[in-house]
Amino acid sequence: AVQAEVYNFAFSLTGGAGAAIARAVNGGQTVISLAGTTAKAVRVDANSITLRALDASRVTADSLGASGGLFFGGNGAEAVAQNLGQQSISLANIRFVATSVTLSNRSSARAEADADGVAVSAILGIGASVATARLASVVSTTMAGGSITANTVSLSTGVDATLGTNSLASANSSSGGLLSGNGAEANAWLDYSVSTT
Repeated sequence: AVQAEVYNFAFSLTGGAGAAIARAVNGGQTVISLAGTTAKAVRVDANSITLRALDASRVTADSLGASGGLFFGGNGAEAVAQNLGQQSISLANIRFVATSVTLSNRSSARAEADADGVAVSAILGIGASVATARLASVVSTTMAGGSITANTVSLSTGVDATLGTNSLASANSSSGGLLSGNGAEANAWLDYSVSTT
């Protein structure tokens, strides 16, 4: 898990301004690679053969900012969570001979961003919050050359949400004063790539 948390509080008798920015990024890799040569494939004999890769990573960014003052209160909160994990199962010139063969390459990765901002003043209060969550996993299974001889073959490659929402963004902004304004923006992106060749 990758997590970034930022808390910012600014208060003053006359005016208070603050900004809180949290960024969290996962760029890890998971690789299962088996290779023979083009001249001679590697033979694997067993009753059951299982190769399993699973990305269960979670990236969270939480940003909380609050400011206030008698005349002015201004605040900004930004949270960015990016899960850019890559995983692959790569087989080159491998011969599997078994009763059952399972190749499982799954991603349940998540990216979550939460931005909350509050600005309070008797006269002017301005606040803005922006949250961005992006899941851009790359999941690939490749088999070049070789063969699979088995009674049962199971091949699974993909992205799923079994551990929760893959990409989630939440933004809240509040302001108060004689003149006040606020804005909140939340963007959640799924930008994954899945391939089996």
